[in-house]
Formats: sequence, structure tokens, C-alpha cells
Amino acid sequence: MPTSKWLAGAACVLSLSSALPAANADSATPRFAPITEADLSAEQKAMPGIKRALDAGKWNPNGFDALMLRNPGLQEAQLQLAMEVMFGTRDDKPTLSRDIIELGVMLVAEKWQNQTLLKGHAASAIKAGLTQEMLDAIAAGERPSGMNEIQSAVHDFGAELLNTHSVQDDTFAALRQHLSEREVVDLVSIMGMYTSSVMLMNVADIKSH
Repeated sequence: MPTSKWLAGAACVLSLSSALPAANADSATPRFAPITEADLSAEQKAMPGIKRALDAGKWNPNGFDALMLRNPGLQEAQLQLAMEVMFGTRDDKPTLSRDIIELGVMLVAEKWQNQTLLKGHAASAIKAGLTQEMLDAIAAGERPSGMNEIQSAVHDFGAELLNTHSVQDDTFAALRQHLSEREVVDLVSIMGMYTSSVMLMNVADIKSH
């Protein structure tokens, strides 16, 4: 993948990064020590999401990017997974459409009651083909109307997996009518990546205003 396309994709993937509100916004003391711009190494400043935030003057010392720096390389590993699923690689094309990916992300956000993720991905979800009415229904824990057959199968699969921690044979069979085995694996993988991100945000008490 050309560098320019990779960086553009990275900017999209990292929509949960430093522009997020401060951790533990309702408390004077964040749960994790802030990482200021002065604390960043040259290598860290060059990372796509961090560089984008710094260039825009939006680095958040208590935000998600700063939180991920506790484990150097973790964000890069997550980014690599997201990039491969969303944009493919030089030798492997992406398998999932963006509306399916965003639907999975929104289901994760609702399950974990994370308003930051719900709001942070709303624009991307609508651009991908979901509607505001669908997003409102998901945020309320309801099954959206107006979904096509593929979206309906993905919604029911994702909601069942998140709510019951398993899926029934008929639910899996309904999904497999539309997605290949590879696509099912990619869907679950991207939902898992965002689940770990939401868990970290909830632990750090990173909240939306």
C-alpha cells in the first residue's frame, strides 16, 4: 500500500485518538499519569495518530493515544490489524465493506456504554452508509430498522455475540449466507480490537462531554 494511502487510512482508523476528552474528566486527578508533548520521544511524535494530533494542536495528555503509550508497540499492533481488515495489504485485498465494520464498532460501543466511541465513529458510520436513525437505535440498545439483508445478519450476529458471549447455529448460518469464513473472522477480529480499546478507555475513565 502506498505510504500516502496508509497514512490516510491511519488517520481514519485512529479517530479515537488524541482529540478525545481528558481521562477521568470529572475528577481533578486522572487515573493514569498524563503524557505531555514534552514527554514524547521523536519516534512517538512520528506515529501517524500522534503526529496528526500534534500538527492540529490537539494532543491530549490524558487521551487514548497517551494511554496506549504505556505499552510501546501495542497501538501499532492494533493499527496494523485495523489497517489490514479495513484497507487490505499489498498482497491481500480488504474483505469487509465499511458499513459492516462501522456497524460492528457501534455494537461494541453500545455494549460497553461508551459514548466516546459512539460519538467518535458516528460520522464515519454515516459516511459508510448507515443512517442516523440506525445509530440512534443501536445507542438505545434497539434493533435498527432500514437495514439491508447483510447489515441485518451482521447486526444480529454481533449483538448476540456481545450479549450472550456465543452465537446460535441459525444466527451463524444466517451470517454465512452473506459473509465468507474469512470475513467472519475479520469481523470478529475488528470487534475484538475495538472491545479492548473501549475496555481501556473505561478503565482510564475517558469520557465524552
